[in-house]
Amino acid sequence: MYPSNLRDEDWESIRHYFEYENGYCDRAIHPRQSLINGTLYVAKTGALTLKQIH
Repeated sequence: MYPSNLRDEDWESIRHYFEYENGYCDRAIHPRQSLINGTLYVAKTGALTLKQIH
């Protein structure tokens, strides 16, 4: 676990923004909490920059 990860309580408070309510099956391959944690890690550490990509 990284310091940038959401605690479970924090995730529960924003989870509804990432759920489908349109009647279609949820086809997510990766848990949404993991995707958000990865995004927060990159935002906090600057781990990925355009210079590194090119």
